Amino acid sequence: MIRNWSVFCKVGNKSKIRIIKTGIQDDTNIEVILDLKKEM
Repeated sequence: MIRNWSVFCKVGNKSKIRIIKTGIQDDTNIEVILDLKKEM
């Protein structure tokens, strides 16, 4: 089941909220499949 989640990412000294899509998951692991990119 694909779900949308809100996550906070640290960018420098600030945090930004991102909406991501997840795929397969269990009790300890979540597969991020879309929308989480590294910012420079």
